[in-house]
Amino acid sequence: MSPVARSVLLGTLLGAVFLAIAGWTVDWPRLRVALTQADPVYAALIVPAVALYLLTKAARWSVLIRPIRTTRTAALFGAVCAGNAGNYVVPHFGELLRVMIAGDRLQVARSALLGSIAVERLFDFAALALLAAALLVPGGRLSVETTGAMWILGLISVALAAAILAFIVWTEPLIRVIEGRTRALPAKIRTFLVRILRNGAPGLAMMRSPGLVIPVLTLSILQWAFIGISVAMSLRSIGIGASAAAVSAVVLLNVVGLILPAAPGHVGTIQLSFAVALREFGVPWETAIAASIVYNTIVVGVVMTLGVPAISRAGLRVGEVLRQRAPR
Repeated sequence: MSPVARSVLLGTLLGAVFLAIAGWTVDWPRLRVALTQADPVYAALIVPAVALYLLTKAARWSVLIRPIRTTRTAALFGAVCAGNAGNYVVPHFGELLRVMIAGDRLQVARSALLGSIAVERLFDFAALALLAAALLVPGGRLSVETTGAMWILGLISVALAAAILAFIVWTEPLIRVIEGRTRALPAKIRTFLVRILRNGAPGLAMMRSPGLVIPVLTLSILQWAFIGISVAMSLRSIGIGASAAAVSAVVLLNVVGLILPAAPGHVGTIQLSFAVALREFGVPWETAIAASIVYNTIVVGVVMTLGVPAISRAGLRVGEVLRQRAPR
């Protein structure tokens, strides 16, 4: 079984477990009533929020890769949409798809763009942890789950920042150490690993430009705000006016859940994140699950509607991407 197939299988099994946990105590008649009474106006407002999230993500990426290549947000929007769509098919696979499309369009080494993805993740986690702390800590709405999620994102952010900065400062010494420690591996794999590390170093260059940190952090916060609006509109569609703290808790648990392998469409992970996060805010379990279904359906629908044509326009097939052994 290929690594991709194993990832999909593991994610599907884990998603099924999460979905079973989320649905274990559901009052199904109440859930059906909540869904049939969903307000389509609020549900429809999720669509522009998701589109703006993708646009903001593309704008941030254009800033991140500015030390490598100056480009417009529009030039990266299709690649970002395609990457997000790929992530809904095979979680985390979409990042490879994204750098393949953008690398070919911009004539930039894919390995360098992969380095920028590492910096992007750092700002993702750091911005979300800061937002969650600002919204949850003052109100004292810290459940065990949200507290643990904030700690996880905070620790990952610190570890990523330390690894990235160390690699920037000691690039060649660290590559030599890694090369020495991997001598037990086949020569082809070791050569591939060293090439990826060396070629990916330019993608970390943004961290040497302090003037870019504030724009990237601002766009990261704005990006999560649009995701928060999507969550809030899904709750509104079910008749729940959730606070910013409740929305923040949902986004926080959802992101932490997606660090693990996930099922296609993130089914199960999203349902459990909504139900567990909103329990602390007095939202009935069935209502939270209903809101998660609205959110899950529309967000995935919008991303796939924008992303699949972007993949097609790039002339790539999913099978072709999966067969790629290494980014250039």
